[in-house]
Amino acid sequence: MANIQTAGATNIFTSTAGSTTVVGDWYHVDQHFGNLVFQAILTASSVGATAASSVSIEVSNSTAIAVATKARTFDLTCTTDVVSGGGSLVSSMVGAWKLIRANLVSLTTSTAGSTGSPSVTVTVGAGRIA
Repeated sequence: MANIQTAGATNIFTSTAGSTTVVGDWYHVDQHFGNLVFQAILTASSVGATAASSVSIEVSNSTAIAVATKARTFDLTCTTDVVSGGGSLVSSMVGAWKLIRANLVSLTTSTAGSTGSPSVTVTVGAGRIA
């Protein structure tokens, strides 16, 4: 299990798994961090591609990993005219969570002839409680 021990952004999830559900790894959050900002970024696979993704954020205060709460869900879509285009959503929460993870529910591209795979990345920014 990885640790989030310093303030700032940490990438906690990246996937190009297509429509496969992917459960992310748990990250232990240092007890001093209670301000968390999550950002999910969807990047389409190629010029003109339309991509969609659903990502959920789970949190827990128990080391019994089965005790998890879905705190946020990001539903992202994007249509690009350039390869670097994409969609992004940000959500923040205040709460002293000990464990966090991101789960990919779906990741698809719906444009015929698109190349490559779309990708989704989830980053958490941790801030100290004042």
